[in-house]
Amino acid sequence: MDATRVNKLRFYAKAKRASAGIIHDKNFIKHFVPMLKGNVVCTTENYKFKNRLSAVNEARLFRKQCNDELKQLN
Repeated sequence: MDATRVNKLRFYAKAKRASAGIIHDKNFIKHFVPMLKGNVVCTTENYKFKNRLSAVNEARLFRKQCNDELKQLN
């Protein structure tokens, strides 16, 4: 695996806090997006969530997957 991917995995795996950002679509409907260290992250193609808790849980899942992948590499 290349060094860039490993660095990105470490970057997101070390995130202390999962959060949710707010975006509005073209119809001014509010959606929440999962975020780690100020970047939108997601494990699936659907990155828009109807409530904040779902978005935060998705960010936590992404962080966990990064941790698991790093453990497999070591």
